[in-house]
Amino acid sequence: MKQLIALIVIFAAAISLSMAEPLPTTIETKSDDYVVTDKEVYKELYKLETMLIEANAKLDVMMGESVTEAPVTEDSLIIYFNEATKEELRMLDGIGEAKANAIQVHLASNLRVSSWDDLLTRGVGVGPATKLDIVSMEPEIIVSFEYKP
Repeated sequence: MKQLIALIVIFAAAISLSMAEPLPTTIETKSDDYVVTDKEVYKELYKLETMLIEANAKLDVMMGESVTEAPVTEDSLIIYFNEATKEELRMLDGIGEAKANAIQVHLASNLRVSSWDDLLTRGVGVGPATKLDIVSMEPEIIVSFEYKP
């Protein structure tokens, strides 16, 4: 139920943002002009989305719900993120051609990812919403940041 409420809040925020007036390119202050870039706007939205996800996780703990990883079953497909092919990455919800390419370029630069938190800070197009999409695929598909045994 609380996940539904969280999704409704995110959906409502997305609708209000899409219906809002275009963001100004400058905001005049009494001393100077302050330039607002798209990057700054998205950075703030990312912070808000991250705070919502963290609050949701804390609520899980307070309500006694499990926040542990899904168990691996015989039918689970484990994708080792740091060694994943583009095709494996595209199997994940929220990862299309562009994000898979960005991740592949990032990994090719020997910039290995150690955890979800690490991945979220890398700027490869995977944010909290994509993480939720991917984690919701468990236990059918599990993403591991370890190396293949």
